[in-house]
Amino acid sequence: MAKGLGNFTGAFADCAILFPFIGLLSIQTGFSLTLLLGSVGAVYIISGLYFGIPMPVQPLKSLAATAIAIGASMAEVRLGGACVGLIFLVLVGFNIERYFLKIPTEVIHGLQLGLGIILMMKALSLLWGQALFSTSNALMFFVLVFVIVAVTEKKLFPILGLLAFACFMWAIFYPAQNTIIFESIEATSASLIRVEVLLALVVPQLILTSANSIIATRNTALRYFGPQKANKTTIHALATSIGLGNVGMGLMGGLPFCHGSGGLTAHVKGGSTHFSSNLIIGFTLVVLSMFSFVGQLGEIHMSPFFLSVLLFSVGFFHCLLAKPSFQKNTSVKIRLVSMGCAALITQNMLWILGIGLISDLVQLFKSRILVRQNIQRL
Repeated sequence: MAKGLGNFTGAFADCAILFPFIGLLSIQTGFSLTLLLGSVGAVYIISGLYFGIPMPVQPLKSLAATAIAIGASMAEVRLGGACVGLIFLVLVGFNIERYFLKIPTEVIHGLQLGLGIILMMKALSLLWGQALFSTSNALMFFVLVFVIVAVTEKKLFPILGLLAFACFMWAIFYPAQNTIIFESIEATSASLIRVEVLLALVVPQLILTSANSIIATRNTALRYFGPQKANKTTIHALATSIGLGNVGMGLMGGLPFCHGSGGLTAHVKGGSTHFSSNLIIGFTLVVLSMFSFVGQLGEIHMSPFFLSVLLFSVGFFHCLLAKPSFQKNTSVKIRLVSMGCAALITQNMLWILGIGLISDLVQLFKSRILVRQNIQRL
């Protein structure tokens, strides 16, 4: 696989996650598209230079999705992101790495499996939910996914990244026809702050960020790049980056962000092997921000077909991260299957995490009972 081309196409491989949220936040909550694009671009550049690997920059998905769904104000979203950042900065002072590293690898793999399933389900719902759905489109979808998986696994060509780049260019330059239309919701005062809304934005995000954006991202980085190249991708560094970054985003009105493990998979499977991918996407977003500032960039429109193929492929590759745990004993396999079923039924990362932790507690309880029985026999 050509490294130069892979680092270029892989730079845009996470657009399927990034652009829909930027578009929705811009249209429905009143955020400045200029600030959203510029802030993400700047964080991409800084993250690449510091971590030294293709480090993704994704929206705080639970916070952003909840804000869009319940009609949160811009002030609530900004304050919610800043609160998440402040809490992680406080946790960094209590040496959270010591506690986070105690979470079993099987639970982390279960989260990665669950996120992969969610991405695949979202892709299918996106494909089936469009007015343009047809048998031929469905057939083309599965053929494209098969080709992407086969070519990527053999490392022949960065085809996933190429598709992501096409999706990126489509979103910027293609007319609005046959694209996802972001429906408007009832306007909310931009300065309104409600305690119940703030809690709904912050509490779930804290759990998801801890599990997927810190623990799972560290695990994924080690899997793809090894301990030497990913030596700066520590729990402490990720928590600090998310903490400082979101406080700054809250003050300036930028995008509340994290470093998601799914985004890391997207960049790597898109062809990225070097942090230069961060510089490419970062500078591109900064330039787009400038175009937006001078009024030369309108709304961002996404191709639903390309998005569905991209999301499904990334989801499949993310599921493969759980393979080492599937090769262990039966109890671990049952734990992973239960977390996967939770993903299929609920499509909610909180439920997946809860099932994983409950399974771990049950296993711990069984182990203690066996130890006591053995002691009694002696």
